[in-house]
Amino acid sequence: MREHRVTGRLTATTIAPTVREADEAALRREQIDEVFRMVIPGVAGAGLAALILAVFLVALGASDPRTASIWAACVLTCAVAHTLLALGYRRADCVFRAASTWPLAFTVVAGLEGIAWGFAPVGLTPDAPFDIRFLPLAVTLGVTAGAIPAFGPWLPAFLALFLPATLPYVAANFFAPALVERASAFLMLIYVVVMGGLGVRSHRAFIEIVGLRLRSEALAEDLRRERDTADAANRAKSSFLAAASHDLRQPVHALGLFAGALLRLDLPGEARLLVERIEASAAAMDGLFNAILDISRLDAGVVEVAPRAFRVGPYLARICRDLRPEAEAKGL
Repeated sequence: MREHRVTGRLTATTIAPTVREADEAALRREQIDEVFRMVIPGVAGAGLAALILAVFLVALGASDPRTASIWAACVLTCAVAHTLLALGYRRADCVFRAASTWPLAFTVVAGLEGIAWGFAPVGLTPDAPFDIRFLPLAVTLGVTAGAIPAFGPWLPAFLALFLPATLPYVAANFFAPALVERASAFLMLIYVVVMGGLGVRSHRAFIEIVGLRLRSEALAEDLRRERDTADAANRAKSSFLAAASHDLRQPVHALGLFAGALLRLDLPGEARLLVERIEASAAAMDGLFNAILDISRLDAGVVEVAPRAFRVGPYLARICRDLRPEAEAKGL
């Protein structure tokens, strides 16, 4: 959260909500983009597994063909619905993607698919031996585990699929007469807690990663704006130096002309020496303005630097000449 001072008062309370809302909107878009990107492979695999499971259960005589067909059709319908949603979302423009109907429709279909998979372990093979009834349970476990990376970025969709797909088996067998069924229900409950927790942690990890990336992009954008501001200020400084040095050189040049005119007069020796020093100082000042103008040109990148050797003696002599009267007055 950044704070801005306007007329001496903090305005963070008015700016922060806007920044936070923008971050939340960007994060929400990332979540929806990710689930729609991952959903097609996941639901395609789940639909294929449902079809194969129904065929094998009917072939084994463990499931009623009508029940198995209706159940497989429900799972495939949910898979097709998810696929159509994903394709529609990819073709939609950015404004239409921001609508809340996309995640809502995705979550509803996920809930229906979860109900269908929750029916598989308890309704497809009600009278079959436990080893046969374990087959739809194993497929359901695989589907719900695969929902963690596929639906994890959008937590409501993950929970809508995961809980209806797993809890019915726990409720149906927790108090079953057979010990093996009660044990499987207890183990299923542990699976729900552990895998549900992993799904929540996966969701939080995704939020943290995306949040870090969004903050990095925001910092990079701020840095770019600050750099542009600094470049603009530097260009303004160079323009000011060029204008100021050009304007100030005119009176200095006039001062040099006046000093030259005085030297043409018949002056006493001490007065002539003072006028010569004035003329030298004016020339030195003109040189300084020329240097300032050169620096501004260098900042603007219009002058190429050509280093060369020079005689330092004249510069030291000029400094000594300019400062000699003040040094003599102080007894130095």
